[in-house]
Amino acid sequence: MDPTFPSSLGEAKPAGLLSTKFGELGLDASTAATFSTIRVGVCTMDKKAKSKPMIAILTRLNLFADFDILTFGDDLILDKPIEQWPQVDCLVSFYSSGFPLEKAEKYAEMMKEKDPKFMCLNDLKLQHVLHDRRSVYRTLADELIPVTKYIQVTRTPRVVKPATEDSEEEVEWDDPEGFVETEDSITMNGMTITKPFVEKPIHGEDHNVWIYYPADTLNGGVKKLFRKKGNKSSEFYPEHPGTVRRNGSFLYERFMQTGGTDVKVYTVGPHYAHAEARKSPVVDGFVERFPDGKEIRYPVLLTLAEKEIARKVNLAFGQFVCGFDLLRSEGKSYVCDVNGWSFVKNSEKYYADAADIMRQHILHHLSPHKTASGRDIAVDTSNLLGLESPGASPAGASSGSRKLDRTGSISIPIMGSSKMSAPTVSAKSDDVHGSPNYFSVMDNGSLPSFMLKEGSYEDITKAAQSWHRTRHELRAIIAVIRHGDRTPKQKMKVKVTQKPLLDLMSKFGGGYFNGKLKQAKLKKPHELQDVLDTIRQTLNDLEETCSYKMYDLMSQVEGNSDDDEEREFLHKMRLAKHILERGGKFSGINRKVQMKPLEVKINEEKGHVEVVEALMIIKHGGVLTDCGKKQSIELGAKFRKQMYPQGKGGEGDGLLRLHSTYRHDLKIYSSDEGRVQVSAAAFTKGLLDLEGDSLVPIMASLVNKEQQILDAFGKGVDEALQEVKIKLQCAITGGLNKLILPKFASQPTNTTVTLSQSPMKGKKVVVDVGETPKVEGIPENSIEILQEMNSCIRTLCDHMLERLGHKEEIEDHEDFMMETQAMLDYERWKAHLLSFCKRGKYNISEISDIYDSCKHDLISEKFKDTDEDFLLIKKTYCLAKTMAAIVVPNEYGMTGQEKLNIGHRICSELLKKLHRDFSAMRQQSKLDVQEFLDQEEREREASEEDDEEGGGGGTHRLAAEFAEGVKTPLRHVRSRFYHTSESHIHALHNVLAMEGIFSAVKGVEFDYLSSIVFRVFENPEMEEKDDARWTVDILFSPGCVGEPSDGCASAVDLVKLSTVTLKDLESIINLKPS
Repeated sequence: MDPTFPSSLGEAKPAGLLSTKFGELGLDASTAATFSTIRVGVCTMDKKAKSKPMIAILTRLNLFADFDILTFGDDLILDKPIEQWPQVDCLVSFYSSGFPLEKAEKYAEMMKEKDPKFMCLNDLKLQHVLHDRRSVYRTLADELIPVTKYIQVTRTPRVVKPATEDSEEEVEWDDPEGFVETEDSITMNGMTITKPFVEKPIHGEDHNVWIYYPADTLNGGVKKLFRKKGNKSSEFYPEHPGTVRRNGSFLYERFMQTGGTDVKVYTVGPHYAHAEARKSPVVDGFVERFPDGKEIRYPVLLTLAEKEIARKVNLAFGQFVCGFDLLRSEGKSYVCDVNGWSFVKNSEKYYADAADIMRQHILHHLSPHKTASGRDIAVDTSNLLGLESPGASPAGASSGSRKLDRTGSISIPIMGSSKMSAPTVSAKSDDVHGSPNYFSVMDNGSLPSFMLKEGSYEDITKAAQSWHRTRHELRAIIAVIRHGDRTPKQKMKVKVTQKPLLDLMSKFGGGYFNGKLKQAKLKKPHELQDVLDTIRQTLNDLEETCSYKMYDLMSQVEGNSDDDEEREFLHKMRLAKHILERGGKFSGINRKVQMKPLEVKINEEKGHVEVVEALMIIKHGGVLTDCGKKQSIELGAKFRKQMYPQGKGGEGDGLLRLHSTYRHDLKIYSSDEGRVQVSAAAFTKGLLDLEGDSLVPIMASLVNKEQQILDAFGKGVDEALQEVKIKLQCAITGGLNKLILPKFASQPTNTTVTLSQSPMKGKKVVVDVGETPKVEGIPENSIEILQEMNSCIRTLCDHMLERLGHKEEIEDHEDFMMETQAMLDYERWKAHLLSFCKRGKYNISEISDIYDSCKHDLISEKFKDTDEDFLLIKKTYCLAKTMAAIVVPNEYGMTGQEKLNIGHRICSELLKKLHRDFSAMRQQSKLDVQEFLDQEEREREASEEDDEEGGGGGTHRLAAEFAEGVKTPLRHVRSRFYHTSESHIHALHNVLAMEGIFSAVKGVEFDYLSSIVFRVFENPEMEEKDDARWTVDILFSPGCVGEPSDGCASAVDLVKLSTVTLKDLESIINLKPS
């Protein structure tokens, strides 16, 4: 083929690239005669053809003596018939907005007819597959490439109003047969996906992806993703009703928790893949950028399985240059999108590798004799200084060598093998971000030489070891943290006999079954809405015969036996209605209803047993307050600034640098309680300095629920706790005759009481109070303190009731609604009064709840307008604090052995998890990064148990070998944060203190956000067998201690309790409870 263009095709030009001829390269005629120039046509829109990555790669291809590179240009592509397009041997062509793909296909067919050897680098017909996400997912499934669970909903538009001169056509999209939507799921032909789920338009170029969150666990709302606009990539809409879009066809897939990280993989042929990670847009929607405005991305390592996925994707879609999106979740990897032609945006080494691989591929198909000639021809490029390639290495004289010399001069290798040879590596990078230019080679052999910078792998390892020996290296931060400030937990109980309410219980699984009574638990929004609707109807029926009189529960305390049960029921049902109506849309995080059957009878007409009375329990409160959120965010920021190596700014940017460069392995865990999840999300927001107001996306993306580790108690702990509580109450009050015993306790003898039934499920425990140990610190006048507390609470209730306006009638429901919060506060204190003291006997377990109520009312300034009540609540707080200081720590054991035994049983699963954390950290330190990832993958495949990481993303690791802009590329810190309740903090403290790891913390309350932290260090100078190689600093903070009347307090700083070897610590947490 003639290497020159016809004059009529002058528009097809190199676009700033030179058509390099052999004569210009200084080759002798005999050498040049063995070669013929291959024409490579670049048929794509100018915006893509003139992009920095494309120019960088074409510039490198143009330096070879093999090619004439011709760019077609928009005018030629769009306006000229294909007969006037230049004839080429190889076509580089791919779709982008405005590109006539079908026209390019016809051109390729024409060229193939003229020359059977004609080739397309990326298959044009298969690019149509990429435009429809349904086709993409079908192809992935057919090729056994892992994808998330998904369903497709295809709708056909129906014209409802034809277009006119003044208006556009109006269409409606009907749901297909088999499609069902509920508030927390969608179903198509029997396959169901529950929220959170992702909704993707079927058109591959439509990037308006939405994420729907469940209302019962995450408060609902929708996250809308879009192409980046400035520094925004998504927006969260908390008030969205959560109904899916119906203006087209969509794919729905399960939302995968990825640790807030997205991975993009760039393949060049089936045996080369470059992976980069970035912050996911689902976290806070703010794009992290370098100072020059480029989005922050860093190359990360791929596992063996991910390399195989990359090979399959490249082949399945026929795209030699192909990018795709990878999700790492729950220890596995999934493909969630295939993009087709994609280049890495800022990596000089990648550009060199891509050009080399593309050259080898083209030569293999069109001129195989060149790749088999066994010659490496060095090309003098000193005459090509006119080539303009943004960011390209400076050109200079060079001799024939495969490697770049240390001065940066360019050598152009011509590989001598028909098999694809390894790409070359730049000796230095002009990457303005200092990004390590990483790629993975798809073979399992030893690390090839081209993956190294300079010198051998041994040299790099030795240099790294030398660097390590200069200091103790922080290896892990592991913290167990209590949640932030919350509202008091409340319950409202009412017995119901009305048929609509009993039917409601049956509807949701409660009743009499197989000789057993079963309760119904309702917390989903539609369930709570049904309860509210039923209560409203019941109230309407009742209020036709009852006046609007407020029932005074005080009569129960005074012993009045002439209670008006109907009025009491009406009063409680009104309260139930207002509790359910408060707080806007329903969420299982802050309101739950239980319905327990109490009495049954045989229905002779129907011939079966039916429930005739049930107990309805509405649980509310216990929600993280605005103060609690603020405290948690501040604590996260404090950890960022104080617990990690500091960067240049010294304000926590050291952790952010670690995290953004994938040298930080972070997992956030939470118990199942809503307040703990929200507190964990707020802490994470502060830790990672995330933007935005909503915590829902952070909860969904970064917080892993671990009920077994952080909620559940070990076997036998209920019995032990109840026994301790009985003994503790006797120690404080002086004997059984002063106690309000639990409902499941028998009549006591002089020194014993038998506990049975709930909560110990039929087990019987005999408590001998004659063996009650002496408790330090109990005030001698403890009975007087309890009496004074009771008197203060009674007076406070009287004042609250008086302020409510205890009238015979309330004029209308609006007045009643305005008093709802005051009524609920009154009900809370009345419940304390009824539970705390009855006929001179006391329930010591109520003290901690009274103390929490006092703190909450003081922090939220509920009595700021009445001096008398403010002094009253302050006095109650001081009395309750005195007693709580005795009750709370001793509820988890009165003796050292009891504290140790109960502590082990409460946090046994947490202790096991801590041990796995320490073991994984130590193993990670021993192995090379890639070895560790591959071993981790093999262990996951060998065992179905996800015993290391539940949920969250996989391990993202920086490719340290190429981290030229990162001063400490081999630094890696493992962070694990366990957010839980007060019981686990006390339990863990007691286990460590009683085993002698540190002295017990005494005289200090374990307040909101109290924490126990392990900072693990390694000294690489020590031998592996030396116990001193690994040491642990154990730190403690009592949390947000302070005077509640002063407002919302921040958590106090951590203090070091002790430093121990990791071996000693592990020996303690591995002990079994006796």
